[in-house]
Amino acid sequence: MANLADTRSSRQEVLTGPIELPCGRGSVSVSEMSTTSKFKLKEYSAAGLHLDPLSLEVAEMQPTEDMNKHTANGDFEYVARTVAAEKAEAAFYKVNRPVLVEDTSLFLCAPKLRVLAGPLIKQWTYASPELQKNALDILTLAATLENDRRAEAYCVLAVSNGRETNTWVGKVTGMISDNPRGGSNFGWDCIFMPEAASQRVDFDQPSIRTWAEMSFEEKINIFPFRGKAVDELRKSVL
Repeated sequence: MANLADTRSSRQEVLTGPIELPCGRGSVSVSEMSTTSKFKLKEYSAAGLHLDPLSLEVAEMQPTEDMNKHTANGDFEYVARTVAAEKAEAAFYKVNRPVLVEDTSLFLCAPKLRVLAGPLIKQWTYASPELQKNALDILTLAATLENDRRAEAYCVLAVSNGRETNTWVGKVTGMISDNPRGGSNFGWDCIFMPEAASQRVDFDQPSIRTWAEMSFEEKINIFPFRGKAVDELRKSVL
């Protein structure tokens, strides 16, 4: 079995605000991140990103006809970047300064199911526990009936200066489980099985696990989600 310590190369420099990031034709200085979620902050801290948490309510962006078209065509990254960029712009105008925002999304790859999740997954998982379970049950059942459980998970970090935006993407491929599994109430972690083939071959797992069934260390080291987005952002720091 692969050693967890060997699955990720040593982190480069720890990023502590303020950090200077390219944005359009210029740059912005960012000290804050638009989240107070202890779960998210813990993952970002493990990935080497330390910004001040900011409690900021920004309305979830609604998919447009253009985004729905790209989703149907399987251009999931375009949609993920677009939603994050719009959130970053909305955050800028709310506090009148650049703020790093995050947007996560889960896309189902089966052609008939692509419009079921994507950015809309957040609206389902923000619901009450009962409604959340019903929504996730629908996704797992749909993927099973369609006989295509492939999925793509995106974490996009974005910043705006009010006119232009920049985005950084972390992507993990995987599959939808046959039913919600694991004790986590952290969004859709309980139905997403990251890189199933890698779990079997590279990490010698007898069964394919969801993120919710993994320990925190396994999630951030073997199949990092937010860590991949931070790694991309780190390459851009000025």
